[in-house]
Amino acid sequence: MRKALLIPICIAAMSGGASAQDLPGAGKLLEIAGGEMPPYWAVSNLEIIATSKGEDAAAPRAVIRFEADASPSDPLFVETGQEGPFTIVVPTEGQEATRRLYGVFDLGYRAGNWSGDVEIENPVTNFGQPRDLFDRPTLIQGSEQAATRLSKIRENDIAAAVAAHEAEVTRLQGEHEKAVAMIRASQSQTLQDLDGALTSKVNAKRRENAEALDEARAEGEREVSELRQKYQTQIADLTSDNEPVIAEAKAEREEALAAERENTRAALQTLREEQAAEIETLKSEHAARRGELIETQRQQLAELETRLGTERQSLQRQLEMAEDVITLQSDLVAALDERGDTVQTLLGAFDAEQQRRTAFFARLEKEWFGTVRCDEIEGQGRSWDNTAKIQIDDQRLSDGFTGYITEGDDYERISTSLNQDSPTIPANLTLVVDEDERTPWSNAKSLDMTIDAVGRMVLKSQLNWNIDNVTVPVDCTWRVSANGN
Repeated sequence: MRKALLIPICIAAMSGGASAQDLPGAGKLLEIAGGEMPPYWAVSNLEIIATSKGEDAAAPRAVIRFEADASPSDPLFVETGQEGPFTIVVPTEGQEATRRLYGVFDLGYRAGNWSGDVEIENPVTNFGQPRDLFDRPTLIQGSEQAATRLSKIRENDIAAAVAAHEAEVTRLQGEHEKAVAMIRASQSQTLQDLDGALTSKVNAKRRENAEALDEARAEGEREVSELRQKYQTQIADLTSDNEPVIAEAKAEREEALAAERENTRAALQTLREEQAAEIETLKSEHAARRGELIETQRQQLAELETRLGTERQSLQRQLEMAEDVITLQSDLVAALDERGDTVQTLLGAFDAEQQRRTAFFARLEKEWFGTVRCDEIEGQGRSWDNTAKIQIDDQRLSDGFTGYITEGDDYERISTSLNQDSPTIPANLTLVVDEDERTPWSNAKSLDMTIDAVGRMVLKSQLNWNIDNVTVPVDCTWRVSANGN
């Protein structure tokens, strides 16, 4: 089947098709080149620099290097950011601008026509598009109209932010006052509980001491009453025992009364003395017992008074401790109030610094265009140039930004961090390349970045390139700006 197809093609080539295979003219080449350009770019003045044709007559092939002029049909703009309903743009090319294109046609002859790919070495895709092709209303950065409308939008945003901040401050103040009121109420209840407990203890101890004193007095009076009754009983018994003896002696010895009177008187005297001695003994024992009882009662009363004094001192110390606790709690409330004011001040200063740093990076344009040049450090002294672009994410941080870096067709995720205390111009940052992808500059751990006073980013780093399986150290410098200059 393949041979059957080749026969007619060869016949056609031998029968005089060479004239049909002549290279296309400038008009056809302009048409092919224009097909690779955005519709709002026009190509003219095409000039063929060099031509290389393949040797296979059956499958003609031609590589044509060319130069041509390209002009936009309308002024071009690139997007630098969005604010509110508007897209912020900056002009890149005017309607009268002309750019010289450099490229190569890689054409093949098929089905009676020359067709193929066009490689434009300095494409115009980075110069943006006309304003009417943006999907949102546009404002030209730096124009009076943009300043007026953006000022109104920002004033509305600031008013909303101020209102939200004031509402949050009011809420925090309410919570703080509520917490202070709860602490004071808790302290007041604690003080009332301590006063109640102290009063209860004092009253209970007084009742206990009064009951103990009443019991001691009742016990002493009962013992005294028992001793008095015992004494009277003993006297009555002695009297009742002596009277019959005397009566019997008088009856039996009436006759010898005179003789025996002296004896009886002597015996009675002896008995009286013995009784007096016994009574004195009883009185001494009663006095000693009464003294011991009184001393015991006095010791018990002294012990009760000492214990009561100790309890009073303990209760007094507890009361003093409670007063100290109240004083400390009052000092704590005052310290908390002062600390709350200090913390609020520090938080305000911190928020202001964070907002200032975030605002610094928020003012940066979203897209930066320029070139990158890499020079061979040793060896043949070669150099390489390419287009470069840095695109910043919408979210800006307080110490840097994140986004993408593009060199030709290679792009990589990046993040930056500020290397100075205050975000001022010129600003010194460190740019870190994501290591997940392999690009010509991915072996650089970090790049030194500087944002200078004229609004240009400059990045520098030394890299190792693999060229023909040979490691070549190069020194690369990126220079990009928001307007591409």
